[in-house]
Amino acid sequence: MAMKPKPGALTEKVAQLRAQGLAALGRGDVPAALASLKIVTALTPSDGGAQRGYAAALIRTNKHKEGVAILKKLVETEPNDIELHCVIAELLTTMLDHMTAKQHLERCLALDPKGTNPHGVRARILIRRMQNQLEAQLGKK
Repeated sequence: MAMKPKPGALTEKVAQLRAQGLAALGRGDVPAALASLKIVTALTPSDGGAQRGYAAALIRTNKHKEGVAILKKLVETEPNDIELHCVIAELLTTMLDHMTAKQHLERCLALDPKGTNPHGVRARILIRRMQNQLEAQLGKK
């Protein structure tokens, strides 16, 4: 006869895996972070911190598309998170998806119209960098 887990045992195990995964990410042990956080994100899709950690681990293993996809889902539930928009935009810029990156940067500017938030400032820098790159490319033709 199989034993039933104690009430809360799964929740405690998930919490342990989450802590282990985020700690592993913090110390640069990306494989361990991926292993733990993949399970946590599957069991608790509403855990934004675990989702961010898992996305970061994926990005550190050059799985940018998968990491950005997770962050895009997260931004749907957190539309006013300026840091999240800025991170997504920067990643999309490196992936050469400038149009989508621009949408996220514009959201950053809307959330921080006076440029008082560090991520709002970063968004302005990224927009200017994109403009400079475009001007440089147009100048070469």
